[in-house]
Amino acid sequence: MTNPDRIEELVNLFEELLEQAILRVSDPPAFLGAMNDIEDFLAKNWSSLQNISGDESRALKSRITEILAKLDLLQRKADARLNWIEQLREGVAKGLDEA
Repeated sequence: MTNPDRIEELVNLFEELLEQAILRVSDPPAFLGAMNDIEDFLAKNWSSLQNISGDESRALKSRITEILAKLDLLQRKADARLNWIEQLREGVAKGLDEA
């Protein structure tokens, strides 16, 4: 497999892992598994992804831009989930204080 083929394969897999995590934000055990999969993937492949050269195709650079957008979406969804949990916790604590 040539280096560009390997880079494209890694980009495809990273994008797929992000999509799976996005779909699982509302299911904590599944989300944790998806995030662990992303961590494992990045631990093994970060240097290859980080070293994409300026010679890579425009289409590949566009895909990487899409991945960045998916990372932003994942962060927004995870943050929203954490905010929801925090609001729930505060509501329960307030209810206990008022009781």
